[in-house]
Formats: sequence, C-alpha cells, structure tokens
Amino acid sequence: MATNFGILPSSTAKELAKSEEIPIFDRFAGNNDEYEIESLEEFYRVFGDRKPEEIVMKDSVFQEVDFSPMSAAEFRKYNWAGANFWGCTFPAGVKGKEVVEQGAQLFENPVGIPFKPFRAYMYRQEELIQHDSAIYHHYKNAKGIKVSISQTIHDYSIMDALGDYLEGKTPVGIMGGHKLSRTSVEYRKVVYLARELAKKGFVVVTGGGPGAMEAANLGAYMMQRTDEEVEEALKILSVGNDKFEFEYLNVQAADNVLARFGMPTHMPSLGVPTYKYGHEPSNRFATFQAKFFSNALREADLLDICAGGIIYTRGSAGTRQEIFQAACTDYYANDQLCFPMVFLEKAHWMECGVYQVLEKTSAGRPMLNWLLCTDSDQDAIDLIVRHAKEKNLPLIKDVEKLKQPYWVTQRRKSAAELTKE
Repeated sequence: MATNFGILPSSTAKELAKSEEIPIFDRFAGNNDEYEIESLEEFYRVFGDRKPEEIVMKDSVFQEVDFSPMSAAEFRKYNWAGANFWGCTFPAGVKGKEVVEQGAQLFENPVGIPFKPFRAYMYRQEELIQHDSAIYHHYKNAKGIKVSISQTIHDYSIMDALGDYLEGKTPVGIMGGHKLSRTSVEYRKVVYLARELAKKGFVVVTGGGPGAMEAANLGAYMMQRTDEEVEEALKILSVGNDKFEFEYLNVQAADNVLARFGMPTHMPSLGVPTYKYGHEPSNRFATFQAKFFSNALREADLLDICAGGIIYTRGSAGTRQEIFQAACTDYYANDQLCFPMVFLEKAHWMECGVYQVLEKTSAGRPMLNWLLCTDSDQDAIDLIVRHAKEKNLPLIKDVEKLKQPYWVTQRRKSAAELTKE
C-alpha cells in the first residue's frame, strides 16, 4: 500500500549498520532504546555483532521492520520468544505463525484500508501525494470499532515517530491563518522568517496546511536557496490561483515549485496536519508530515513539541484556540520549560485584545518574560535565539547531516557497549 522509500539487500543493510563514518544519530535516531527497532539497518546495528543464539528478543518491539531482504534461513536462527512484531514484513517463506509459535506477539496491518495503523515513520510527501485522498475518503466514510481502533493505533505510531525525529532538535512553531494569500506581503514575510529560523538551526513546525502554514514550511524548505530562488518560488506559486475559490486547491502551483527545486528531502520543515481538515490539502513543502486522524491529539502534540517557542501570525478562531491552549501550558511552566510566545502584526493582536489578556494573565509568572508583540521579524528571531541560548537548547549545526535517507537509524551506543552495561 505504502510507497517504498528504499529496501536494501540484507548484505547492504549489514554494511550500513556497521558504518561509523556517517553520524546518522545526529540526524535521526529517536528516543527509543535498544528494544525498539524500526528498520533492518537498525536491527543489524543493535544485534549484528552477536551470535543469534546469544540474543534475547524478549520485550523487543519491531515497528514496521521489513525483514524481506533477510533469508528465511537467517531469520530462523533467532529465537523470537517474547518479541513484538507491529506491521512487519517477513522473509519469503516465513509465515507470521512461526514467530507466534515461538512466543512472540504479532500485530499485522489490516488489509483493505488505505493507511497503515502500525508504522515506524511519519509521512513523506511522496506517500501523501499517492494516498492522501483515499485516506481522507476512508476517514469520512468508514465507521465502526475496527476503524476507530486502527485510527488510534495510527495516531500513536505518528506520535512515536514525531518524538523520534525531534530528539536532539529544537522545534519552533509558526502558526496563522489558512487563508493567507500566496501573493500577499504577509505570506512573503512568513517565508523569509521561517527560512531564517531554519538557517539558525531550528526545526520549523506548522499545522501542515495552507496559508501561513504553507508559507512557513516553504521558507524552511528553501533554507539553502538564494533570495533570487525564493522569489522565483513565490512567483511560481502566484500563477493560477485566481481560477480557484480557495488558493490551497491550486495544488499544481505547489507541484510546479517542487518540479523546479526538487522534493523535500532533508530540510528541517515539519508539518502536523489532521484529516479532520482533510478537505484542505496538506502543503507540499514539509519534509515530514505527522498527519493525525484525531485533531485533539494533533493540536496537543503540535503545541507540546514547540520547546523553542511559537510565533503567531494573523489568524482567527483556529489560531486563537492554539494561542490559549499553549498559554495554559506556558503559564504553569517553570523558568526552564517556559517558551516564547511571539505575536507578529502588533495592531492586529492589540485590536482583538488577545495580547492584553495574555499579558495580564501572566503577571508574576516566568511566561511574562517571553511574551512579545511586535511588527519586527528580526525582534521575533532575536527572542527565539536568545531563549534557545539561555536554556541551552540543541540546534542543528550542520544541515547536511540531515541528508541521509529517513529510514536509516543509528544508536548512541553499539550493541556490544549496551551488552557490557
């Protein structure tokens, strides 16, 4: 069902697992430990320096691991008692009942639905482009307990993958209206704001949709491009929008940008959309889309991960919901965990009264020190950078390290080191 982003032969996976030359962990490793395995490369990384008969698989969790490059003979050398297989693919000739008979637990992705409840990673653009419409149609029309449970498992898998990706990184949220026009001055400002934050080592996070969200993901996507190339992308996006009732329906314009500059491959551009608003296409410029069925979980996770702060551009009801939901967390946070809340377009936020409410509510709390209402993008960036420096938050020092394929993972310690402990 899903797009295959790279299945390696078993021998190649072993060699990749042994490699010490590529600091893959700096790019993508996850907050899992030795017992959560998400790729065949990771399996060999953890267990490859031990004999099969020496390995205890009890409590290991294999998330969507494709074991098919492994031979059946090699697979059967291991004792899988107590292991957990979630959405895995087995070698040719190996049936799931074999691991169950050894005492493993097996949870397979159900057939007949257009999404995988058990998945190891977030969505890439290629997968969403291929399956998003079918998943949304299923979400709108399929009912029943099996559907609900499958969606719940899917959302947990997305939460887990999101946490894995963000370890060792600092996300900054940029939020605002979904109707922000691609040809507006404000859209262009958000693009350059997000681009600068990405250059400074932050992961730019949005709600993954159109408008201000698209602008922010576009900015992070273009982080290694010149000003002239950014202007070219904006010009491409401006074509044909007048033919649509809503600009976000003009997906072709975004696809034309990708045709010119390439698919998102490694840029620190992250979207957290939801199928609740599936009528609005997820924007094309996020490297990863952590797309949820439950909007409540999506909103909670989106706001919880923004340890580097949140910048609010002009928005209405949805944006204001996110403001006060984040404000509740920020109000009760201690000095170390408190994060900036920045409001761009001062007149807008003063006129509607939102900023005054937050300022009065936060009196005497650490939150007050990190509130800012301004017309200056540079002031917003400076506050975000100062906060990261004072709180010693991790920043991406070399974006080139993000270029490795997303499905490759690496541990902090080798299996031998973990065994000695």
